[in-house]
Amino acid sequence: MYVDIEDPEILAFLWAMHNHGALYMLIGGAAVNIHGAQRVTQDMDIWVAPTNENRNRFGEALPKIGYTSDELSELYELDFTRSTVFTAWIGKESVDCMNYVHHALNFDLAYEKHLVTFLKEGTPLHLVGGLLAGNESQVGAESGFIRRNSFG
Repeated sequence: MYVDIEDPEILAFLWAMHNHGALYMLIGGAAVNIHGAQRVTQDMDIWVAPTNENRNRFGEALPKIGYTSDELSELYELDFTRSTVFTAWIGKESVDCMNYVHHALNFDLAYEKHLVTFLKEGTPLHLVGGLLAGNESQVGAESGFIRRNSFG
């Protein structure tokens, strides 16, 4: 089963992120697929800028796709300057959101080299540059010391 990155609810999520200036990059299996390789993945992984200002932008985007203030209260309690991973449900798709992927990787440096592609209806999608997309040895996916949270 592949994640449907062009699902209308995912597209609405990406537009909301774009319209609110949230800084993020698609990483993991879905990014690998967009780069042209095939990898089975059942979720989306996004790397969000590790600032509380970006947490607020991210939080402002989610009501546009149906999240309530009650559902977002946990998000606003998170300190985005500390390692955080949480899962958001966008329609039927799970989106794993993290602000840290590996001690050797810096969001700002990776963002300088990120790519933007356009999906249906011109929806912008920010994705990590080729070498980092889905390379677990480099990315350190699912590190045991990252705090996991879930909301929605």
